[in-house]
Amino acid sequence: MTVIASLQRNNPFVIVSKKGSSIKSIKDLRGKTIGVTGVGSETEVSIQSELVKAGIPLSSVHLIALGSIPALIAALDKGSVQAIPIESPYLETEQSSGDVQIVDDLRTMNYPSSLVVARTSDVEANPAAYCAFNASLKQAMDKLYGDHPYALSEAAALLGPSGGTTAQLKEQLNEYLKDSWAKDITFTQAEYNTLKRVLTSSGEFPTAGFPTFTDMTKSAPKCK
Repeated sequence: MTVIASLQRNNPFVIVSKKGSSIKSIKDLRGKTIGVTGVGSETEVSIQSELVKAGIPLSSVHLIALGSIPALIAALDKGSVQAIPIESPYLETEQSSGDVQIVDDLRTMNYPSSLVVARTSDVEANPAAYCAFNASLKQAMDKLYGDHPYALSEAAALLGPSGGTTAQLKEQLNEYLKDSWAKDITFTQAEYNTLKRVLTSSGEFPTAGFPTFTDMTKSAPKCK
């Protein structure tokens, strides 16, 4: 496989616990049950990586896959989990209600959350097609950054009621435009370094045989 574009450059999640809980830092998660969106998801591997970095054995915590962010919030409210990852606008909503406190901010992680990949043989056989694809992708990204009303209307059409109110959707969109989306769609060495660290330290991926940055990009089309 070859990476031909990067769409999202930063992790959008924040780990939170209930307001007033004794869980105030990543080190306080030892022995606790943590909700994640899914097995092998960005939330799971990111939390596993942060635990390892903090010196907390993965065997000392229990990760449980619960699905959507609203399901995670409901589980935290009921006390069936002690911490969860959430993103904007849910974070701001829960904070304004005084319901949560931040345990660990994953948004500082330069993690490529969304990559566009293709079979290496296909890219090498027809690089012009992938250059055309990337040009269209870059044009779309420029449109989202340059025309906020358009970006908001597209997000509302895509997400429907699950996107929340217009104000919540706008808040989430602003967060992505500010920090998350990769405007230049380029997959960088720095992103690769974080990707490798997060995935291999999560325990989900072995270090031996992990593809190098060159392995993942050497056949990417050289576009003007």
